[in-house]
Amino acid sequence: MNNLSLPKIIDFLKFTIQFQQTKRHIFAVGEDRNENDAEHSYQLSMLVWYMIQKFELKLDLNLAIKYAMVHDLEEAITGDIDIFNIAGRANKEKLEAAAQEKINQMFPDWNDFDNLSKSYKLLIDEESRFVNGLDKILMVEEPGKVKI
Repeated sequence: MNNLSLPKIIDFLKFTIQFQQTKRHIFAVGEDRNENDAEHSYQLSMLVWYMIQKFELKLDLNLAIKYAMVHDLEEAITGDIDIFNIAGRANKEKLEAAAQEKINQMFPDWNDFDNLSKSYKLLIDEESRFVNGLDKILMVEEPGKVKI
């Protein structure tokens, strides 16, 4: 608790709200609205946790959940880049690198973010590859079409 300060905590909470307000180019399942990044990351984190436990996978659960939580965090700054936006996709890596640096400047004591974000993007371990694979297969459905 070296540098514990209420203003830093509030800044971080504001950042998480900014992330929550980042709309994706994908509809929220069963609703007539776009999903936001916080919903997506939460769903991915829950799926990761469930699958690792259910299938007794030899993966580091804590690491995998952290990857799921940070995998799109730069989008709080860049916004979601539509997969069909060719020009946007071409600049995605550069935009995300700049956003990652900005987050590092905003929260210089949060070393985990920088390490996890870079490791995830490089897919350096089984956990990052597992989370990335699950991220690619999350349901993409039209509003009102999913029946459970």
